[in-house]
Amino acid sequence: MLADGEIKAKHVGLGGYLIHDQTGPTGKSAVTVSVAYNIQLYEKNAARFTNGRSDHVLSIGVSLSAVQYRLRGDQLELDNPGDPRLYESKGFSIFPDASAGVYYRYKQNFYFGFSVPQMLGLNINYRGNDGFADIKKVQHINVMVGGKAEFNRGNFAIEPVAAFRWVKGAPPQGDIGLRMTGYKVFWLGANYRSLNYMVFEGGFNVKNQFFVSYAYDFNFSKYRQDIGSTHEITLSYTIKKSAKVWRGVGPVLRF
Repeated sequence: MLADGEIKAKHVGLGGYLIHDQTGPTGKSAVTVSVAYNIQLYEKNAARFTNGRSDHVLSIGVSLSAVQYRLRGDQLELDNPGDPRLYESKGFSIFPDASAGVYYRYKQNFYFGFSVPQMLGLNINYRGNDGFADIKKVQHINVMVGGKAEFNRGNFAIEPVAAFRWVKGAPPQGDIGLRMTGYKVFWLGANYRSLNYMVFEGGFNVKNQFFVSYAYDFNFSKYRQDIGSTHEITLSYTIKKSAKVWRGVGPVLRF
């Protein structure tokens, strides 16, 4: 469950989310709070403003999290059944975490973002009566760039986006995608991920307040076909009140 909003008069964005995930023998639950400060650039030049707001906005954000990681060693499946299990107990560990990022936007036409999640890079230790497991959380580097081009008097728009992720010890991963929006009511899009994944999405909104979206994650790589594909359905809503705009996301159904 996620919620985020903006206090326009203060140029401040606030947000947070709760997550509970269980995938096979591993699981994670977390609570995160985040804050961002929006800097209106070129404030001394009135020509740079549209409707009282700057065309150029720079946002700096940080988030703090408390995360519980879980491991059920008794559910681990070995590639070689003859290998001894070093860890068969149930265990969990709770750790703090932090993330930071910078985001630049020019009107609705161009944006660029850079972020580093899991900044603390902590070791997660699970200890049981029959052994222990040690998992290292490492920093990621995420870069994103995209834009928006409107046509037919603003009734339609195309939104290209590209992203790059880097993690030490893992192959770099890149995404490139395109979304088309019609009458600011419905959208369709597709995204290609460099590790042989395709993501297809679509959705619509009601009076720009209630949103429904669906995404399908298709794996067509020649390895790890057992991972399969993912379906995701998201419901979200927006609450507008004076100088504050709040958006909530939930529930999210993934299977």
